[in-house]
Amino acid sequence: MSQSFLSAIEAGQKVPTVTTLQKICEALGISLVEFFTDEPTQVPNHLRPLLDEGRRLKPTQVKKLAEFLASLKDNE
Repeated sequence: MSQSFLSAIEAGQKVPTVTTLQKICEALGISLVEFFTDEPTQVPNHLRPLLDEGRRLKPTQVKKLAEFLASLKDNE
């Protein structure tokens, strides 16, 4: 993504697609939800490493992780 394209988005001359927004968020290390939320999300310190690792996962891996976490909760 070029600097001129990003500048055009900032200036309101271009409207980014969802895919472009996802790429921007990925580069910033945030989710789309965080991008569109006015208030910063407070993540407890003990969960930050999990979030950092989760951001590197592919969608299929995230799904598997979510299923695993749900199974842990179900086994309590």
